[in-house]
Amino acid sequence: MELNAAFARGLKASGRVNPLSFMSAVGANPTASTTASGAAGGARYHRVKGEAEEAVKSRGPRIRRIGTTGHENLGRRR
Repeated sequence: MELNAAFARGLKASGRVNPLSFMSAVGANPTASTTASGAAGGARYHRVKGEAEEAVKSRGPRIRRIGTTGHENLGRRR
């Protein structure tokens, strides 16, 4: 999370990025369990993505949108 937080702080300090769009994941949750797999879709993965969102929200420039990838896109694939 420190890399995400440092990147967000740098963007904010530059004054050149406002607002920011941030890519995350479906199910991101900073309080998810850490006992499961780190694979995409696992609880640890959701926790890491949720912690990254929180780091960017609290330390970075204003957020326009937190985009997600995952289950909602499955039906659109061809």
